[in-house]
Amino acid sequence: MRLLTSFACGLAVLAFSLSARAEDDAKAKETPEEAFASFKAAVKKKDGDAVWAFFSKKTHKKIAEQMGPMMQMIKGNPEAMAEMAKEMEVTEEELEKMSDEELTKAMVLKGMEKESEGIDDVKWIGAKIDGNTAICETQEKDKDVEQVVLVLEGGRWKLDLEATEKLKKESGDDEEEEGMEEDEEEDEEEGSGK
Repeated sequence: MRLLTSFACGLAVLAFSLSARAEDDAKAKETPEEAFASFKAAVKKKDGDAVWAFFSKKTHKKIAEQMGPMMQMIKGNPEAMAEMAKEMEVTEEELEKMSDEELTKAMVLKGMEKESEGIDDVKWIGAKIDGNTAICETQEKDKDVEQVVLVLEGGRWKLDLEATEKLKKESGDDEEEEGMEEDEEEDEEEGSGK
């Protein structure tokens, strides 16, 4: 009986500590606006680790899943490897040693370098927070308002690309892009005599 009581007390302490840790994770250490400002600063400084850290775990996983097969195909093609190494500004040997995740991260960060020039033109408008999710609005100079979804992970607001894509589909923001793709397909069909 004493063993059972000790075991029950131990479980109660464990449950309490786990709930306290979950509560700490749910407390934001920053606002979505502060997270956005940190992201902009990281892009501007070309701080790859900080940019990567701004993405949610779910986004990291999704990017790696999408890029993984492409990375394997590139690693199996010497010409593609040489071209990729040149673009990434590393040797082919260094590229070959990279894991899929490292290579994916490096490619995302390389793409962000191009974005750093116009990052000052992106302005914060506001956010609507609902629990651990924030729908944020930003606007690039002379462009439409963009909505992005941030999720709270470990007290930090992180970009959730999948939720952002879903939000855009639900709000119809991607209709223009889809219409453009359909027009391109029709042009291709007309050009091929179909």
